[in-house]
Amino acid sequence: MQSAYKILISEKLVLKKFSGEVTIDDMKEIFKIAKELHDLHPNYQVLNDYTQASFKFNKDDFTNLMSSFTKSHFPFKPKNFIVKSPKQFVMYSFYKDNYKFKNTAIFNTIEGACSSIRVNPSLVKEFFST
Repeated sequence: MQSAYKILISEKLVLKKFSGEVTIDDMKEIFKIAKELHDLHPNYQVLNDYTQASFKFNKDDFTNLMSSFTKSHFPFKPKNFIVKSPKQFVMYSFYKDNYKFKNTAIFNTIEGACSSIRVNPSLVKEFFST
């Protein structure tokens, strides 16, 4: 898995992108980094792009991983996910529903995700396209 993040201070926005094969161990690390970034920037919104990632685990693996975390581990701040594949949609829908996160949204385009958080898509497209 490859990942990168960028912080847009003027927009109070954290951008994160993931590509390549994502294993269940990678997901553990993603959750850890998400918490660390939230601790550094608690008032920032988050936009996660998984469109170039391929999940190499199944729902049971993800369910077991989620059972080792409590709702308090995840920041309450809104989280937006951009996904491409049905498997990604199912996994993040489960994540959203399992913890009853009303502040988590799943989109299939950058434009849709940006619209929901009132950010100009041109500010994030370059980062997500590289």
